[in-house]
Amino acid sequence: MTPAGTTLLVVEDEQELREYLVEELEDLGYQVCEAGNGALALALLRERPVDLVLTDIMMPQLGGAGLYHATRRDPALAQLPFLFLTALSSAEMLATLPESEQPHILKKPVDYDELADAIRARLA
Repeated sequence: MTPAGTTLLVVEDEQELREYLVEELEDLGYQVCEAGNGALALALLRERPVDLVLTDIMMPQLGGAGLYHATRRDPALAQLPFLFLTALSSAEMLATLPESEQPHILKKPVDYDELADAIRARLA
């Protein structure tokens, strides 16, 4: 899947970081939509298709793990790939997801080359 034909959803409550992520991803050629928390993201996902969700873990109103679980209960969204951004340790993050899941977790501050590689890998 090429960036030009790919839509990403960035979910991040820190506006400055969200805007920076959107700008970086658009510079890579992706179409990007954004939400400030998981509740807004879930509503957006039910209105328009995206190819991948890039989400923070700790957010008000619905965090990244809650958003992930909500999509898994919705047949239309259950196969949607996720990438998680977090300042938490991987062990803390993994404790919020079922053992059968193998999430891709990137630590903040994010390395943009690593982010680009992770997006390509999740979309392959």
